[in-house]
Amino acid sequence: MIRPRPTLHLGVTALAAVTLSACAGAPAAPTSEERGAATVFAPWAPATFARARAERRPVLLHLAASWCHWCHVMEEETYGDARVAALVRDRFVAVRVDSDARPDLGERYAAYGWPGTILLSPDGEELAKYRGFIPPDRFLALLDAALAARPDGVAPPLGDPAPPVAALPFVARAAAAALDRTWDRRNGGWGGPKKPPNGLALAWTCRLAARGDAGAGDRAARTVTAQRALLDPVWGGFYQYSETRDWTRPHTEKLTDLQGWALEGLAACDAALGGGAQALADADQVLAWLDGQMTAPDGTLMTSQDADLGTHGGPRVVRGADFYALDDAGRRALGAPWIDAHTYPRDNGFVLAGLAALAERDPRYAPAARRLAEAARAAFVGDDGAVRRGEGPLRFLADAAALGHGLARARGGARRAALRRRRPRRLGPRPRRPRRARRALSSRRPRIPRRPASSPGATPRSTPTSASRGSARPSRGSAAGSRCATARAPSSRPSPRTAASTPRAPGSATSSSRRTSSASPPGQTMTEP
Repeated sequence: MIRPRPTLHLGVTALAAVTLSACAGAPAAPTSEERGAATVFAPWAPATFARARAERRPVLLHLAASWCHWCHVMEEETYGDARVAALVRDRFVAVRVDSDARPDLGERYAAYGWPGTILLSPDGEELAKYRGFIPPDRFLALLDAALAARPDGVAPPLGDPAPPVAALPFVARAAAAALDRTWDRRNGGWGGPKKPPNGLALAWTCRLAARGDAGAGDRAARTVTAQRALLDPVWGGFYQYSETRDWTRPHTEKLTDLQGWALEGLAACDAALGGGAQALADADQVLAWLDGQMTAPDGTLMTSQDADLGTHGGPRVVRGADFYALDDAGRRALGAPWIDAHTYPRDNGFVLAGLAALAERDPRYAPAARRLAEAARAAFVGDDGAVRRGEGPLRFLADAAALGHGLARARGGARRAALRRRRPRRLGPRPRRPRRARRALSSRRPRIPRRPASSPGATPRSTPTSASRGSARPSRGSAAGSRCATARAPSSRPSPRTAASTPRAPGSATSSSRRTSSASPPGQTMTEP
């Protein structure tokens, strides 16, 4: 369970209020009659914020995910508490948002995990943020402290400004330093108490290993072996994370975008470490889950599968740790955890990029990448080229970026794979055949005219013309000299009308030049991909 860790922008007054509320003692536990009342949530819409401004109430944002176990628990135990529901109804405007349906909000508050609790002013400015599941008593104390600090719901001045654009070149260095700090030397992988299968970090480390970093290769090999504990051995697919550093307590929801990142990392690991890491075997298990349970009728991929059985309705609830410990027959006898059937461009783009990376390693993944690319293009790309997310008017840059990256990666990978399947070609332009005429042209010796046909009484040596005036020295090869003179003499050049019918010697300079130019046309230099 993720304990709430508030990040307040309410100043010293709010911090003191929270401390006093915690020291005053917890209120009495609710009775059975107080249970069962549910908080009523409004939609995230301009009308909701207009109502908050008119009533001068802060907005309580409950940011959740359909697959999130602790979101279900908080909605049942905390927002279902009658005291919480009454306080929220009288003093706040409550809003619930699905983080997958609104990736703009999901990305903004992803660092706070799900469920995320955010207090906003009526104008949308942040007042406070809380992380994870919050029990009812603690939640009441936090809300009372926030109201005591800002009863009018007005946002305080902002803190540190955003970094300038000039700081962006240092982002990669900061990310690499963060990976070094969060590397788990004992258990492998990156992260703290929550240990995810971080495919993007694995891909980064494998690229360092491919460049000769021996330490990066060791980290990558250890991570691939360790994270296999989060791979469902029956149905395939990676669980979201382990609740312990040693990978022994998997939190069993499965997210589609996480599988795409995992495929990317496994492909990079196979390229850097070879088949010894058995990365492609792990990728096959990921694809088995995507193909078997997550493929929509139109060929795109659905969003996620719940951690537990029965949390979205059913005769009983079976926790994920118990359900996923069963074999295939035992699972099917109970059913399958709920699947969020929404399809989003961002998730499909990540998986498509991972499939394309695998196809570059092994051509047997190419048909799956091609099918997903065609399905995603038909489902998400409009006639105007815009990437749509459902039928609404909302457009998100993350959708266009992820899907565009996946489509470009799949197209480029297919071209590179096709080039590798062809017979190998030379690097650079095809070398030209040596020509005696070129050697004669590059010579500094004087040129002599063409020797006339021998006839009875003809002189054995011709008189030099203007082409060789000033020297009576003959060329070393009369045949080469005569061909050179023929090629350059204006009187002997055929007219355009008769050029096609004029036969040329196979070894002549003109025919050799045409063979060379046709064999190596401009702009078609073959290079190794």
